[in-house]
Amino acid sequence: MTSQTGSKNILVLKVADLDDVASDFCMAWTSGKPAGPVIAFASQQLMQDTLPPRKLAVIKTMCGVGPIGIRELARRLDRDVDTVQLDVVKLVNKGIVRRDGNRFIFPHDGIRMEPEVVLPRSYLL
Repeated sequence: MTSQTGSKNILVLKVADLDDVASDFCMAWTSGKPAGPVIAFASQQLMQDTLPPRKLAVIKTMCGVGPIGIRELARRLDRDVDTVQLDVVKLVNKGIVRRDGNRFIFPHDGIRMEPEVVLPRSYLL
């Protein structure tokens, strides 16, 4: 997925308080330029709880591939189909991944953490 400006569709995951989110919204509103896709977490701990290493690996694997079935995703991750399905369903319930018939899609070409936060070694996939 490429935007009209030619840049890739990158999801930004960031730690931000309500004031930061409101400021970002106001800046986008006044400039008339939409902000890129962002998921903001109130704390680094909440980010890590929502996207532990196994779920982060799922979305990294899904980046830019379009709709993908659970079996193919499990094969690419070299993991059990049932546990991958549980992770994907949780990501769907959180609105991070979408269902597309029998397949699932993460509608972004990549992810970026902003500001760069110090994550446990297990996040370095």
